[in-house]
Amino acid sequence: MPWDDALVFKPTDRAAGYLWYFPRTETTINAGLGFQMTEPPMKLVEDLKNDLLERPEFRGDLVYVQKGSESRSSIPAYREHQADVRDAIDRVNERFGTDDWTPIVYTDEMYSRDELCALYRRADLGLVTPLRDGMNLVAQEYAAAQVDGDGALVLSDQAGASERLASAGALSVYPFDPEALATAVETALTMNPAERNRRSRALRRAVGRNDIHDWMGAFLTAAGRIENR
Repeated sequence: MPWDDALVFKPTDRAAGYLWYFPRTETTINAGLGFQMTEPPMKLVEDLKNDLLERPEFRGDLVYVQKGSESRSSIPAYREHQADVRDAIDRVNERFGTDDWTPIVYTDEMYSRDELCALYRRADLGLVTPLRDGMNLVAQEYAAAQVDGDGALVLSDQAGASERLASAGALSVYPFDPEALATAVETALTMNPAERNRRSRALRRAVGRNDIHDWMGAFLTAAGRIENR
């Protein structure tokens, strides 16, 4: 199956319903989508509050969706952290939210491929900030889904995918530096449309080139060099 067909969301009436997180209105134009293996770190919630939502230009103009994956919930310390994070999100939403605007949405529900690709495609910002990761396919899926060329990717330099995607157009950040992370998010949200389009399309091309055939060829070439030593 071609990579476009495998990864890119094709608009359908059913999938259109998945975009309820990101309503297209005159005021809500920036949508951020974040991914963590467990809960969003408390510091990230505080950064959103202190560095973005405190600023008038982002109020009513930014919806941040944190897509988590349930992990280690049987461990008391993890359950406590989950509760703390949810409480922090509730406090932020109670302070800044309005009847028609929820600044931060957190979900750990399971989604189908179509649902995830709908979220990828609608998000103006993809925030993928693992503290340590072997590859990170999520970052590549986000890049592949940007068929409109208007998504900016902020990617941890601790993810294996950063080696290729940073040079292609992702905004690379050190995930242990909150100030650098906040700056990268602001840069992504305020980026010139032409620059955003250039980076987004370059990322998508990079993901398209580096498929299973490219990997297999590179692997066999490297193995051949070792054999011939």
